Amino acid sequence: MKKLAIIGRGTVGCTSVAHFLHFTDCEIDWYYDPSINPTPVGEATNLAIMQTWRESLGMFADSHFELQSTSKIGIMKRDWGSLGKTFLHPFRLGQTAIHFSGHTFQQVVFDKIKDNKRVTLHEGNFEPEDIDSDYVMVCTGSPNELNDDFIVSDCIPVNACLVSQCEWDHARFDYSLTYAMPNGWAFGIPLRNRCSIGYVHNSDFADRETINEEIEPLLDELDLVPSSQNYLNFNNYYRKQNFTDRIVYNGNASFFLEPLEATSTNFADNINRNCFDLWFSNQLTVDQCNEGYLKELRNTELMMSLHYASGSSFDTEFWSFAKDKGLARLKQGIENDELFIHNLFYNIAQEVDETMPMAGSWDAALNYRLHIDKLGMRNTLFDLVAGPKLVSGGQ
Repeated sequence: MKKLAIIGRGTVGCTSVAHFLHFTDCEIDWYYDPSINPTPVGEATNLAIMQTWRESLGMFADSHFELQSTSKIGIMKRDWGSLGKTFLHPFRLGQTAIHFSGHTFQQVVFDKIKDNKRVTLHEGNFEPEDIDSDYVMVCTGSPNELNDDFIVSDCIPVNACLVSQCEWDHARFDYSLTYAMPNGWAFGIPLRNRCSIGYVHNSDFADRETINEEIEPLLDELDLVPSSQNYLNFNNYYRKQNFTDRIVYNGNASFFLEPLEATSTNFADNINRNCFDLWFSNQLTVDQCNEGYLKELRNTELMMSLHYASGSSFDTEFWSFAKDKGLARLKQGIENDELFIHNLFYNIAQEVDETMPMAGSWDAALNYRLHIDKLGMRNTLFDLVAGPKLVSGGQ
């Protein structure tokens, strides 16, 4: 029987253990440091991860009670683009994702599987090279430094976040908030017992005091009062080579791209699925896994860049900087004929039934069209194109 080691007990570490318990018969050594506490930030998912969690964790509607989670029907956006429109990036009618507390989720999942006979717990700090196991997945959180193993995603214009936890007695909305702000954008994650409001920004353009002042009107609008705050600095990065025959990285040990559109949980799930195909079914090679990993992260960069390139309702130094960054990345994507760009132009050119329901995924044609139109990016995109070749096909 194969033995798999998983290092880390955060959200990705917990879901990875559950994933491989369900989809394989391997023995799992679970290594973690109990002194490391999770960052108290509300987390959000998209639709793709929900099927995996239902299968591997047995999660259904009643799981909301133990997780203190809420349903998520989509992402409400405001003040993005030169038009400054308010619009919902919706999920298909009858389908929902969730908002959840990372700390609560991790404890619930840990309690569900820690006594499984195929799981052996190991407390302490461990290096993956020192572990005697067939395979090792490293989910230890953000690296202490970004060395030559990493690519820094310099097209993303934000590097810090002020997070306010606001207690309430019930959730007042059932979608994530993604509102453009003078120096970045604000998210809202509604949980059953509290709401997380984060202001994602660039610390080179606004200090914490300024960010605190700028978030107050939104807190007042939502009738929220912070009970605690955290200030987080971060880098945007991913690995040049994430997969090897034996060691694979996941979660923040592998990548971090700011939380616009809540892509990280789904991407972590994709790494787990690719590991299964690499290690247990032999359907993928290491090179194929790494190629897919880089392609997906670059597509995510382009999705974020589409938002920043559109500008916002705010005429500030930050938004001039962010718009230039976004336009430069889109232009690069056009020159390289990257898949996300290819699909943007393909879906502009197609006749799409506007009455069709939209899925909460960028794979759905109408979501490309929705954002192109609501962000006011149609003419800008065509201005960036060197020729008409990109509208000839798509996936």
